[in-house]
Amino acid sequence: MKHFVVLYVSPKEWFVAKGYRLYRYNPVTGKKTYFSQLADKKNGLFSFCRLTRRLFRAEITHLYNFQNDTWICIAKKALFKMNKTNGLFEKCHAIEKGSRPMNLCQANDGTIYYGEYCYNPERKPMRIFQSKDNGDTWSIAYEFEDGEINHIHGIFNDPYTGRLWVATGDDDKACIFGYMEDEFKTLARQYEGTQQYRVCVPLFTKDEIIFATDSQYEQNYIRAINRGTGKVTNIQPIQGSGIYAVQNGNLMMVSTTVEPSSVNLDKSSHLWYSFDGHNWKEYIAFRKDIWPKTYFQYGSIRFPHYESESEYAVFSGRALKGFDGKSMVVPIKDLK
Repeated sequence: MKHFVVLYVSPKEWFVAKGYRLYRYNPVTGKKTYFSQLADKKNGLFSFCRLTRRLFRAEITHLYNFQNDTWICIAKKALFKMNKTNGLFEKCHAIEKGSRPMNLCQANDGTIYYGEYCYNPERKPMRIFQSKDNGDTWSIAYEFEDGEINHIHGIFNDPYTGRLWVATGDDDKACIFGYMEDEFKTLARQYEGTQQYRVCVPLFTKDEIIFATDSQYEQNYIRAINRGTGKVTNIQPIQGSGIYAVQNGNLMMVSTTVEPSSVNLDKSSHLWYSFDGHNWKEYIAFRKDIWPKTYFQYGSIRFPHYESESEYAVFSGRALKGFDGKSMVVPIKDLK
């Protein structure tokens, strides 16, 4: 799919973006129809061209359809919520630190959370925010103290336990993977202190939690946590930092990001997939494009949010040669 990034996959239709405009997409007919756009004229202007989009970080990175048919997306320096009256996504919350959080997460009680993400080598305090009114207002739910972490990679709802897992990084002592069960009154820091627990996106099964490490200091692996014993094992070495991952039914997908270091020497973003979390195969790889990463972002394969199980594996590219701002669709039957 040229020039469009798939952000959300539902059973009947998908939602795709080109810059700050959103479209409905019918996967059967291939027809696109206008859905909405973000009420942000300046960044919307930058978003029309793929290079200025990357340079100014003017893109929609995530789109969510939460409870009560609440549509919220993450874009530059703000969260945007769809106004059902005028049909536009309007700013509902300004991001204070960094350009954007890595994800949003809704707990079973309807509360929406996000964690602050920014370059923070001094390890200044970082906060988790919450909204209890469908994204209209936001307040601080939890704060990591000065010196604890660099930033928050994400918050994730475990469908098997209802726990909310929190992943932080990046230095050894700043790597925490833990959970809360009491609206962030306490955080159980189950794993911490090494790059082996530097998690970006955990994938949940009944018996395990699967994740890829995101390190520029050590060999990266896809790893598994045994829920019964708590033991963590390496499953599959990968070529770079594992920042993006997704589940679609039994299908798990993990991609590597081209984040060069003395350890991460590979210049391509690789897509790995598995149906059981233990037997992984590489499907495809795209080389980083010619534009410098400092200004035009790291090369990576990214994934949409799945509302429910789909018969398609969908992924998009950023800063990759021949696959920048585009999406690819693969029938899952072709992966088996």
